[in-house]
Amino acid sequence: MKDEISSHLQEADIILLLISANFLESKYLSSSELDEAMKRHKDNQARVIPVLIRPVLYEDLPFENLQPLPKNRLPISQWPNIDAAFTEVSKGIREAAEYILEQRGIQQDEDKGEIYKKFFREKVTGDRDISPVVRRALD
Repeated sequence: MKDEISSHLQEADIILLLISANFLESKYLSSSELDEAMKRHKDNQARVIPVLIRPVLYEDLPFENLQPLPKNRLPISQWPNIDAAFTEVSKGIREAAEYILEQRGIQQDEDKGEIYKKFFREKVTGDRDISPVVRRALD
């Protein structure tokens, strides 16, 4: 399992940290995987994005200087409308994906939405089968 996680971290273009008390108490926080993710972010090989799920103090942690999502720093659990919170998170992830594509020199004359969908579909689903509901959402 650890080798599989390391392999995915090496291939990932976007690494989401789902920030909550559970995450802060997990082994992941002190693991070499987080160190590797942060190193890849620093070296511009991947984008690490903290996603604030529940209110926590995350100062003095390796990702404290990264721009979290939602951008207003209000944890998702504190939003009056959870759907609006996830929409903001999705927009932020989309911006990160578009930035990565731009850095790689992907042709901009293609439909950006189609490029994003293809990129997202490949990264999220890989070779795995996905449900028809998820497939419709990705299309």
